[in-house]
Amino acid sequence: MCRMIAAIGEFNNADIIAAIKNMSCAKNSNHEYTDEEPLLTHFDGWGCAYKEEHGWQTYKSASSVYDEEEFPFKDLKTSALVVHARAATVGEENLANTHPFVNQNTGLILFHNGTIQLPPTPTVLTPKGETDSEKLFLCIAERVLEGKTVVQAIDEELSLLTEFWGANLFVLSDSYLYATCLHKITPRYYTMYVGVTDTATFIASEMVPIPEVTWTPINNKRLLKVSLEDASFSVHEFPQWP
Repeated sequence: MCRMIAAIGEFNNADIIAAIKNMSCAKNSNHEYTDEEPLLTHFDGWGCAYKEEHGWQTYKSASSVYDEEEFPFKDLKTSALVVHARAATVGEENLANTHPFVNQNTGLILFHNGTIQLPPTPTVLTPKGETDSEKLFLCIAERVLEGKTVVQAIDEELSLLTEFWGANLFVLSDSYLYATCLHKITPRYYTMYVGVTDTATFIASEMVPIPEVTWTPINNKRLLKVSLEDASFSVHEFPQWP
């Protein structure tokens, strides 16, 4: 159970920092958990990925993003940025369990919002942590290593899920951001949103206030493929997903 946001194109890094901080402490919008006591916060670690000329750079911390003051991308000019705030449901609060997860064999990077009670088991790649998210990611990576496209690998793994709350993914490659919206419960919490301006595309767990952005909910059982070159995107429906 997490909050996350991705920005592709020309954007203000400060808007993304403000967005993830507000989402992490439930200050941004109402959903099924904002009325619960204690209030659901996302203070169990945070991580990011940002594109530089020579490729993706990643960073993660086991501390709360809400208390963070020094973001590694704060003063950088980047055309692609993803930030994730964790609410731990599977695995301890430590760096090994903090997103993002990186697979050097494929070059893929993953962020996840959701909980999978019966995650798949990777057969070749070995998890470094304990999370359901990393296990799912490594199974996707294994399919890519077998020759599947990223979309095929995501589709095949998500189609096999049985017991889960949400499987909202950001999967990053050298050329694309792949974002899924898949959930079984609490749709206000798990619905993802896409927002656009003349210069950028944003995908987020909530409709965060960013100047000139118009937000649209992403329907369940959808995958968005966003170009890192020009921020254009296509939407793909997968009715066979559980």
